[in-house]
Amino acid sequence: SQCNWKRPLYVAITVGSENFINLGDNFVQEGLANRITPFYTKSDPDLQFDADKTYDRMMNKFKFGGLSKPGLYLDQTVLRMCDTHRRLFAQLAVALVKEDKKEQAAKALAKMEKEIPEYNVPMSYMSGGGDLIKAYGALGNKKRATEIADKLWTNSTQYLKWYISQGPRYLAVSHYDCQTHLYIMSNLLNLMDEIDSSWAEKHSAMFDQLLNTFESSGGQLRM
Repeated sequence: SQCNWKRPLYVAITVGSENFINLGDNFVQEGLANRITPFYTKSDPDLQFDADKTYDRMMNKFKFGGLSKPGLYLDQTVLRMCDTHRRLFAQLAVALVKEDKKEQAAKALAKMEKEIPEYNVPMSYMSGGGDLIKAYGALGNKKRATEIADKLWTNSTQYLKWYISQGPRYLAVSHYDCQTHLYIMSNLLNLMDEIDSSWAEKHSAMFDQLLNTFESSGGQLRM
């Protein structure tokens, strides 16, 4: 405060909350870092994310290390960082759309597709798939939103079908992961209902079937 906040302090977004030193309620996210501010931001989600500064960092300042080169081997540690960057692009696009900056949102998504291609970093819900569907839908790109939804849906259904087929013992071991995939499928139905209601209607029967099988096998899901 003695510097009038002209030399702010930052905390990386990848560190655990135990490192926030009780200042997490004063964070504003700017790219891959949370800036500590003198005001309370927790009560207003719009204050928690600075879309303009994040756009500048992701589009102009951050240097990508060649993820677009085909045939790269990426281990799980590197993939998690790639997921973090794709998730940030997705979050940025949604925020820009909300601020009616659709041209910038489209540019951010194009940058993401170029620098973090699916042939090296598979699409997943945890890497921002849900926000990407929302952003592409808001920009009128129904085709791309549906492509992502199809991939996420296929991944979750394959996971659930395999574990359910293994019997109660394996289902018990993987209970939490099964719940996660059911939540993902439920969220996909809600997202796509706003973009393409026929897609949601077509897939809802499969969701109900897998949910019923999961519960009849001893699983429990709290929606």
